[in-house]
Amino acid sequence: MTLGQLALHTAMVPGFICGWACEDETKLTGEKGPKATTTAELLTAHDKSVTKMRETMDQLGDAG
Repeated sequence: MTLGQLALHTAMVPGFICGWACEDETKLTGEKGPKATTTAELLTAHDKSVTKMRETMDQLGDAG
């Protein structure tokens, strides 16, 4: 994994994890993820991920 791939992966993690928490089952396909080539692309990916995380947290609640 290149540093750019790792940075994008890290930027997208909050949204992915919250999304997975709302699924009954998560199936990973093994497909290569998107690539970011600029800092602006990384920041945009992070902002979208955090927005998704905030929206998803409302669905999760505290009940187990």
